[in-house]
This record gives sequence, structure tokens and C-alpha cells, in this order.
Amino acid sequence: MLELKNFTLKVGAMRLYVGNMEVRSGEFILLTGDNGTGKTSLLSAVAGLHKDYEGSIIFNNSDVTSLYTYQRARLGIRYMLQNANIVNTLSVEEYVFLVTHREKKKVNTVLEILDVFGIKNLSQKCEDLSYGQKKLLSISSCLLPDTKLLLLDEPFAGISFDNKQLLVSMLLNFKQQGGSAIIVEHQVDTIQELSDKHFSFLVKDLGYVNLIQGGAVNVA
Repeated sequence: MLELKNFTLKVGAMRLYVGNMEVRSGEFILLTGDNGTGKTSLLSAVAGLHKDYEGSIIFNNSDVTSLYTYQRARLGIRYMLQNANIVNTLSVEEYVFLVTHREKKKVNTVLEILDVFGIKNLSQKCEDLSYGQKKLLSISSCLLPDTKLLLLDEPFAGISFDNKQLLVSMLLNFKQQGGSAIIVEHQVDTIQELSDKHFSFLVKDLGYVNLIQGGAVNVA
């Protein structure tokens, strides 16, 4: 599914050494580490937003290193940013149309997911949604029929307990259908049942960070 080869991220004066990392079909990776160690930057690099890195990104046996974000999205890589990044001036329905390009199957999928999450007022302005609702709208917009790899930055932050359980069920269904994910999350217990591998960014020296495979998912 996804391979990072000889991969090193550059974030300001820091160098984040990833090395070789593989995410297989149906595999969920938990990514942890202290604030500022590069978790979000890694997701951004895979999505095509962060360009300052060395190495190669291979997706479904194709080199996507030089592709733009929209080109990677067309291949099935979807990125949910930590702060949801919703267009507040649009209504919920308008935002769904924007991210799905009005493709009927995609629109229906997102609307069905939103209904499960209790977001039913499609004429409501996005700016009037709560922080948790914005997160759910963003996540729903990523769970499209052609999505193959999810990049989720703290997806459970700010959402209710009931919706957390619903989201876990949806992600488990996505996983069972062969979908893969890299998830940055501090609420480790919430996604323990989903995660196959755990990686953590650890500071080695000043300005130099290593990505280490943990093995156990239950992190202190």
C-alpha cells in the first residue's frame, strides 16, 4: 500500500529520520511522540503538503513523490488535518458538494455518515458547528468510497463519547474492507483495538529525531 524509502523530513532546523516504513493493505499505524517531534509533518508529507524531505513515497507500487496533494487524493490518499480545516462560510451541504465534486455516490456516502453522527441540518453554516462537529464533518468527508489510505491527525479530540464509539466502528469497517490508516492520537486506549503497529518519534539529539517502532500499542 504505502512505502517510505530512505525518508528524512526537514522541519525548520530539525531533521526527522524515518528510514524505511511500510503500511500494508488493511493495516492501521498509530503514531505518537511529544509535541513538535514531527507527527503532523509526516502526515503532511505523505499527503503532499509538506515538501521538504529526502527519500521516496511509494503508493500502490507507484512513485508518488513528485505528485501534488490533489493528485494523491485522486489515488485514494485522504488527509484530515488536526484543526479540521473546514470552510466556515459554506453550509454543511455546500461543503459536502465541494469535497465530493458533487459525485452522487460520494455525496450520498458522506451524508449517510453525517446522519449517523447526528449532523442532520445540512443548511447550517459550518461556522456554527461545534469543534467536535467540524471534526466529524472533516472525517466523514475523508471516508469516501474510493479512499484507500487515511491520514488522521487526532481524530478523536473534541468529539463526544458516543460519537467516538461510532467512529471506531466506522474505522474498523474501513479496515476490514482493506483500507489502511496512519493515525496521530493521544487517546491511545480509544484506538487500541484498531492499531496493528505503533511508531513513536523520539528525540535523539538536539535538532535530530528518530522514528522508532514500538510494538506494543498501550503507551504510557
